[in-house]
Amino acid sequence: MKSIMKTKNALFVMLIAIFTITACSKSDNTLVEEELDLNTVIDQTLAADIFDEISEIGDEAIEHADDILGNFKSADANEGDAENAPGNKWRKGHRHWKGWYYDTINLVGRNMAKLSDCATITREINETRDTMIMIIDWGEENCLGEDGVYRRGKFKMTRIGNFYWDGESNITYTFEDYYVNDHKVEGTKTVRTYMNEEEQRVHEMNDDGTITLAEDAGTVTWEATRTRVVIEGSDTRKKHDDKIEITGSSSGSDADGNTYSSEIITPLLRIIERGCARFPVSGVVEMVKNGETTTIDYGDGTCDNLAEVTKDGETTTIELGKKKREKKTD
Repeated sequence: MKSIMKTKNALFVMLIAIFTITACSKSDNTLVEEELDLNTVIDQTLAADIFDEISEIGDEAIEHADDILGNFKSADANEGDAENAPGNKWRKGHRHWKGWYYDTINLVGRNMAKLSDCATITREINETRDTMIMIIDWGEENCLGEDGVYRRGKFKMTRIGNFYWDGESNITYTFEDYYVNDHKVEGTKTVRTYMNEEEQRVHEMNDDGTITLAEDAGTVTWEATRTRVVIEGSDTRKKHDDKIEITGSSSGSDADGNTYSSEIITPLLRIIERGCARFPVSGVVEMVKNGETTTIDYGDGTCDNLAEVTKDGETTTIELGKKKREKKTD
C-alpha cells in the first residue's frame, strides 16, 4: 500500500513539473511576442503600405490614361480616324460638356505594376488642363492586381495645378467602399507634388485615415506626414523604372486600441517592379509605444516580404502581409 502511494505521489509531482515547464515555456514565448509589440508593428506596417501605395497607384493610372488618350487624340487629329486610333480598344467614350472632357478607359492588355485588367479609369479634365478628376474603379468584387493584392471599390483623385515635368499640383484622394485584401480603407490623403532641384518628382503626403480589418479583427487608425521622392525614374512617365525613397513620421492606434508613434530614421526604399512593388526593401522605422522603442528594419534591398523587429535586444523576423499572431486569451 505504501509502495502504491509513493508511486502515485511521484507521478503527481512529475506531472506538476511537466505542466509547470510547459506553462513557463508558453508564457515566455508569449512574453517575447508581446514585448516585441508584433501586433502593433503589423498594424502600423499595414497602414503605412496601404496609404503610401495610393500615390503609386495614382501615378500609374495617370500614366496609362495619358498614354491611351494621347494615342487616341493624336490619331484623331492627324488621320481623322477615331475608330481605329491606337488607344481606342481601351477607350469606352469621350464627351465634352461646358469646357470639361470626360473619358472612361479600361486596362486590358496593359503592362501594369499595381493596377489590373478589371480596373477602369474615368478622367474628367478641363480645357485649360489645370484641374483633373480621376476615379479608379476596381468593381464590386475582389480584383487581383499585378502585385498580388486584391482590391475592390474605388478611390477618387482630384488634382489642381500642373504636374510631372514642371510646376506644382495639389492632389486629394478620397475613398468609396475601397478595400485592400478585404480591409476597408476610409479617410483622406492630400499630396503636394513638384520637381526638386535634382529634377526628382516629390510628393509631400498627409494622411488621415482608418482601416477596418478583415474578419472583424478591429480598426486601425493612421495619421502621417511623409515625403516620397522618386530617386530613379523621374525622367520618364513609366512606373516600372521608379525607385522611391520615403521619409517622415506617423502616429495612430492598433486594432487593440494601443496608441503609438513612429519615425523613419533611415529612408524606406520602394522599387516599383513586379515581384518587388508591394513592400519596402530597405530602411528603418522606430516605433514608440508606452514610452518604449521598437525598431523595424526592412532589409538590405533584397525584394522580399521580410522585416526584422527588435526591442530590448530581442529580434524576430516577420513576414509582411501575413496575418497577425493569435492574441493571448487567458
